[in-house]
Formats: sequence, C-alpha cells, structure tokens
Amino acid sequence: MIQPVNGYVLIAPYNENVRKSGLIIADTKEKPTRGTIVAAEDWKVGAEVLYSKFGAIEIRYEDTDYVMVRGRDILAGIDDAV
Repeated sequence: MIQPVNGYVLIAPYNENVRKSGLIIADTKEKPTRGTIVAAEDWKVGAEVLYSKFGAIEIRYEDTDYVMVRGRDILAGIDDAV
C-alpha cells in the first residue's frame, strides 16, 4: 500500500458524476471534491473529507484510482475526520 509522507494524504475519491443507474452526468462547474482517507499521518483513516481539486495528484495503484493531496488542501472533514 502507498504510505504518504511530508504532510500528504492518500484519498479514494468518490465519483459524484455517476448515478445509481450508471448514468454519467457531465459537470461543468468546478467544486471541491469528496473522498475517503486511505492513508495519512495526521488524519483518521476512513474519514470522509472535502479537498481542493487543484492541489490533487491523481494516482492509479493496483487498478484503483486515488488522489494524493497535502493536508492543507483538505478543506473540511465530514463528521469525526481528525
């Protein structure tokens, strides 16, 4: 598994444009992205967070998509994230 260092956080992003029916909705608005923390030094693993899309580095590891962001690019924790 990937273990982030130097203040980075590994997040499994949600695909908010795919509906339960499988229909993909095109989105033209830029907005914060939501995901679940997979690995981090200072954050709770499994926590849901909102993070800035502009600081995110997209990673594909073992056929799974992740994003790596700096802890400061996390805008908000949802529920008990810290």
